[in-house]
Amino acid sequence: MSEFKFVRNLSRYDIAPTGIKAVALVVVYIMTTVLSAGVIVGWGQIYPVLLDTGVFHNLCKESETECAAQEAALDRMFNVGASISVLVQAFAGVSLDFFGPKITSWFGIVTMVVGCLLFGYATPEFETHFIGFQLLSAGGPFIFVSMMPVAALFPNSSGIVLMALNGSFGGGALIFYLFNKVYYAYDMELKYLFVFYALVMWVIFLATILFWPWKKFRLDQEPAKIDTLSDYLSSIKSNMTNIHYLYIVIMVPVLIMKSNFFLGTSYQQLRDILHDKTLVDQYNSYFGIMLPVIGLVVGPIGVIIDKAGINIGILFLLILSTLSSICSIITNPAVLWVRFSIFSIYYPYIYGIWSDFISKNFGWESYGTLYAGVAFMACLVNLLGTLLANYAVKGDKFVSINIMLMVGTSVLCLYPIIMGIKNLSRLPKKFERINS
Repeated sequence: MSEFKFVRNLSRYDIAPTGIKAVALVVVYIMTTVLSAGVIVGWGQIYPVLLDTGVFHNLCKESETECAAQEAALDRMFNVGASISVLVQAFAGVSLDFFGPKITSWFGIVTMVVGCLLFGYATPEFETHFIGFQLLSAGGPFIFVSMMPVAALFPNSSGIVLMALNGSFGGGALIFYLFNKVYYAYDMELKYLFVFYALVMWVIFLATILFWPWKKFRLDQEPAKIDTLSDYLSSIKSNMTNIHYLYIVIMVPVLIMKSNFFLGTSYQQLRDILHDKTLVDQYNSYFGIMLPVIGLVVGPIGVIIDKAGINIGILFLLILSTLSSICSIITNPAVLWVRFSIFSIYYPYIYGIWSDFISKNFGWESYGTLYAGVAFMACLVNLLGTLLANYAVKGDKFVSINIMLMVGTSVLCLYPIIMGIKNLSRLPKKFERINS
């Protein structure tokens, strides 16, 4: 053999279901996403439980019920987990292209089961909370990315499908919200909650055996455009140097970093504004339920992408993000309700734009690897977010950092505006050709 042929074998498509079977598959995928993909999004709900159960309390003095060192360790655990959850999407994307959806999902399920057990059975003598949380952070994205190609079943409505899936990712916050409620209502040990969650992962494993394809879906049996390794690498190089892809590589990481900064410090920001634990818990509970509920019904926003075009979709996302930033620098408690609602919409919308932009512009054959490129850059940028979070928590500098993030978001608006103007300038020429 003069050239590798394994790319053709590994990127071959499965013939896709259609009609009601395709819709049913999307429903199964949405349920799976809620139960597995975005569990760490609910950090604000599990945070007070971890404080209450004494996780990392060994860092405090004996006379202290809580201390700054304990909170710093918890913040560090989330921030590292947030970075890992973004980084592993790069590996999950490549896995999707080379191993297919089914095996990619299995990587995630095994990782999450081990993470559940390590976190649940951690003790001061056997301190595995940190590594257990990182494995939970890493497992979800593998399961999530394995489901993205289902949008290929609906070529004219892929924006809606991807928004539904990505909204369900935010719906993962429901898991830790339920943990919070069960813990305080029944005084149940965290160990049992995480063991139960590990059992849920095995149910999902059975679902992947039944419903996940070995290869990515396609609607027909036309031959793949990529036959050899050199074809694959040439396609990747061409796409990754495309100006539009380079913009996504900048925009998405900045918005993810900004979102993770808010998710990781939301409880502290509430304390900084409200100065009352009862009110903090009330607002935190509202945010905990608002994020998954809005995430689950945000799918129709995908119509903006499908009908108005990707540039309008990006501009709408950036407007939402800017409005969220404006709310973040107003320390009036009443504005918090607006801020939570806007964030709950635009957080899953980031991932929806990311996914749909790549599939619409570059197709599905190298989708996973292009998705991985954005994820890798997002991980690097998220490290900056970790530094900002540590700085903000120690010095109560939330407002100044939120102003800086708002300015950065505003600058990103230039791309969709410029592209929109260019598209408008082409319209007269298009109409001239039609009339002639």
